[in-house]
Amino acid sequence: MIKNKYDTSVIFLYAIGKENLLPTEFRKQIPYSTISTWRKTNYSKYLGHEYRYHFDDAFKAYEVNAENRQLRLLLFGLARSWITLSHILMPLIKQANGNKELQLKVLTGLLHLSCKPLRPQVPIPAAINLQPWKMKLLKVI
Repeated sequence: MIKNKYDTSVIFLYAIGKENLLPTEFRKQIPYSTISTWRKTNYSKYLGHEYRYHFDDAFKAYEVNAENRQLRLLLFGLARSWITLSHILMPLIKQANGNKELQLKVLTGLLHLSCKPLRPQVPIPAAINLQPWKMKLLKVI
């Protein structure tokens, strides 16, 4: 049996609990026993562990950039959906004329229709339950 060797950055990400920065397909290939060993190891016994905070800061910055990228994709997806469907939805929203419940149903329908392009960024149940987002839109209308 050939034993896999992993880059130290992969081990480090598991050690600090930031393995979500790695692609899911790659994470599925790593055996659970290996991951468990990485998590249980006391890295404070290693020389140079006191400089670890430099890497922690870099990974935090990477996480923020990745989250911003995902939010940007989500925003552009919603904008594309709105541009495509606004000529259909605006008359419905105006027809509701103060009926917040009906306006909310129209906006929920928009979210449901726009979930297909958003699927990589937001799962459907999460997209439909964007309550603060829907409420802000209702205040604008």
